[in-house]
Amino acid sequence: MMTPSAPLKVFVAGSTGQTLKLVEALAADARFSITGVLTPTPKPIGRTQTLTLNPVETWAKNQQLPIITVFEKIDKIVQNEIIEHKNKYGCDLLLVVDFGYFLPNWLLNIPTIAPVNVHPSKLPAWRGSSPGQRVILAGEIDSAVSVILVTENLDQGDILAQLPLVVDPTWDTQAYYQAAFNLIAPNIAEILAKFAAGEIKPTLQPIDSPTPMAARLVKADCFVPWNWLTAACGWEINSETSSQTPGLLQDLGSDLRTGQKFIELAQLLHQASLAFSPWPKLWTLLPTPKGPQRLIIHETSLSASKQLKLAKVQLEGKNPASWEEIKNNWLK
Repeated sequence: MMTPSAPLKVFVAGSTGQTLKLVEALAADARFSITGVLTPTPKPIGRTQTLTLNPVETWAKNQQLPIITVFEKIDKIVQNEIIEHKNKYGCDLLLVVDFGYFLPNWLLNIPTIAPVNVHPSKLPAWRGSSPGQRVILAGEIDSAVSVILVTENLDQGDILAQLPLVVDPTWDTQAYYQAAFNLIAPNIAEILAKFAAGEIKPTLQPIDSPTPMAARLVKADCFVPWNWLTAACGWEINSETSSQTPGLLQDLGSDLRTGQKFIELAQLLHQASLAFSPWPKLWTLLPTPKGPQRLIIHETSLSASKQLKLAKVQLEGKNPASWEEIKNNWLK
């Protein structure tokens, strides 16, 4: 490591508003200079499918910084652009946050100091792309934000810093990530500066994680069978068991019930409604006179007797409504 006499040159790989919080914090610190960004190509957004720049690319464009975009993968063309950028501007640190693409070894070797990642979980717990969702789904209160070195093994790099994060049980995923990045943003510059100066010695992570991999969520992960909901709500409704596999919820429920922690079904589904919000959303198949209808569950609560209560729901293709309205008009 070295004691920098000039601003540390940081090349950023990322896309989201959470990434931007860290970029802006470093850009406001005289010890750092953002030299450019590596970011996904614009994606079509909304019903009109308008191509829209992500927050990091928008910021870089406003700052008149070099922008390198990635479509499906970091191919040879992108590699040449990155190497050319490194030769022209230099790169002391590569900051990778919410990037979403596989990082080849040659890219990890681009920075002269190190590639660094911010991961919003208490590593080695919840490695993967959806750590916040898994923390909430598991009902954990004790979490953290980890600053780690990037290696070829996903989220297994040495830890530079780990800031404790106490999880509010009312948080959904959006609130969790906002809190995590609001916590790390004011601290990221000091952590990276001390690391570059040799004042922080990386801590080796355990190879094994105490939790399953927090893989990227898809809508199928968020399905809950209708009979699970009726049981959790304490309803005496004659309903057939769905043939669709509950997937992630079933797996997690089994893991928690065979471990030291036991979560009742109602509690698990309430946590799922928070973990899967604002996306992809907990959902079920509601039996109606017209056949099974996809029902999105926006909001739930727990009664004093620890039964699940449905609050805001939405039949696919319809507007959000109260459960009482849906029950009276659609339930057979």
